[in-house]
Parts: sequence; structure tokens; C-alpha cells
Amino acid sequence: MKWIKRLILLVVLVVLLVAGLVALGLASIDGVIKTAVKEGGTRVMGVSTDLQKADVSWSGSSLALEGLSVGNPAGYQAPTFLTMGNAKVSVTPNSVNKQIVEIPELTLETINVNLERKEGKANYAVILENIKKFTDAIPGGGKDPKPDAGDSKKFIVRQLNIRNVTVSANMVGASGAIGEVLNTVTSVTVPIEKIELSDVGSPGAADAGVAKTGVSVSELLGIIVKAVLGAASEKGGDLLPAEFLADLKGKLADAGGLAGLTMQVIAKPKEEIKKLTDEVKEKTDKAIKDAAEGAKKQLEGFIPGLKKSDEKPDEKK
Repeated sequence: MKWIKRLILLVVLVVLLVAGLVALGLASIDGVIKTAVKEGGTRVMGVSTDLQKADVSWSGSSLALEGLSVGNPAGYQAPTFLTMGNAKVSVTPNSVNKQIVEIPELTLETINVNLERKEGKANYAVILENIKKFTDAIPGGGKDPKPDAGDSKKFIVRQLNIRNVTVSANMVGASGAIGEVLNTVTSVTVPIEKIELSDVGSPGAADAGVAKTGVSVSELLGIIVKAVLGAASEKGGDLLPAEFLADLKGKLADAGGLAGLTMQVIAKPKEEIKKLTDEVKEKTDKAIKDAAEGAKKQLEGFIPGLKKSDEKPDEKK
């Protein structure tokens, strides 16, 4: 009976050893993925990119990501340009060790984007210019840059879902007298329920101006940013000022847009959009009124005959 107990103990030890090695291997893979996303994002957008967590499943058929943050270019107010709550990635197991990895579905949740302008230039313009420089430099589009470790593999994403997107637009830099008033108004918010893209990196397709058979991590991140900005320009017509909207669309076009990809955007219900539009109008009207009142008070006492706001007219005796 003792040998049976020893055999059972040996089996348990072997299982624990294997499990430990697998866990160690997965932890190593998690680290590689985090590094690939951080380096890939920084490389394509030209700003600091961070990822808090990457977790590969034991089977290797799925991946969870948490806490993606893309820094704002220097000189702008918000600390981040884009943040993501979490992402779920399904992987075709037999493609993992191949040069091109097949991803049946990639879903990103809770995306927040901060758009702002300063001295006539927007932060999204800086980001899009950097993406264009990167895209122009890949093979077939100009120079052949040395890829980072995370860009050595390519990916085909059959279904890309981006859910619960909030785009906040700060009117800093809007021109004219009204623009100066708008700069004091709370930022405009464009809510987007879902963005869907299909066959990203599919053989024969041209994704965001790049002839493809698979996309790298850097290219995929660039496509995601373009998709979110494209959705904001498509659904922000009733919320964003015409000047701001025209500039956003123009910069997207200059960066190549989403050439070769079909995008479907599902906005929030019309009732919610109308409520937001009414709130923007109310805040704008109040800001204009307050600004006019403030200007009048500053002039009181300097212009002869101009009575102070709180001064009552003379009563007849």
C-alpha cells in the first residue's frame, strides 16, 4: 500500500510542477503582450502608452486586457488622449505559433477620448499626423522601419467591436468672440454605443491605407484610434461646432481615414442625443450671458452715464 501512496504523491508533485511551469510560461507571455502593446502604441502614436494588465487563459485561446491609456501630446490639458477599461480577445489556437495570428473577435469596452484644441491646433491632429508618419514608413509605403518585437507578428481580426465610447471635446482654441466664450463652457460629450469593423488585416484588403496580409500591434492600435475619431465625426454633427467637426474630418482624411474598411457606428438613442444637445445650448447661452454681464460690470464707473447693475433708478419725489 505504501508504494501506491508514493505513486499518488509523485503524480501530484508532477502535476503541481507542470502547473507551475505553465503558470510561469503564461506569466512570461502576459509580460510580452504588455510590452508589445505599450511599445506598439508609443511607436504609432508618438505618445506614452501604458497597459495595466494582460492575462492569457490557461488554454491560450483567449486574452483579457485591462487599463490601456494613451497619453496626451505635450502642451494639452487632459493627462490622457484615450483610455480603455478592458478588452477581450479570442484567438484561434492553431494560429498562435504562426506568423499571422487569427483573431475571431476583439471587443474593447469603455473607451474615453479627450479632444482639445490649443493655439489653433488639436491634440487629435498631432496623434493622426504621427499615425500617418508610421503608416507611410511601413513596407510598401516608403521606408522599412525596424519593427519592435511586438510588431514581428501580424494579426487578422475578423470582428472588431468597440463599445461604450465617450468622446469629450473641449472647445479650447475656438476662434472669434463666441469661441472665447465657448472655451469656458464644460466640454461637449459625444456618446457612441458601438463601433464595428470586419476583417481587419484580411488578405487582399487595404486597411487604413495599408496594403495588408495581417496587421501589426502598432497598426491595429492606429486603426482603432482612427475608427473612434471617425465615429465621433460621423455622430457628432448635432453636438460639435461646425468648425471643430470640419477640422476633425479634414485631419482624418489627411491621415488616410479607414480606407478599405467598412465601419458601422451605433449611436446612443436620439432622445439622449437631444438631451445632450439641449444641455450644450443651455450652457452656451448661459456662458454668453455671463460673459456679457461680466464685460458690462468691468465698464461700470468708467463710462459716464452708465449706471451700475445694482443701482436703482432715481425715484421721483
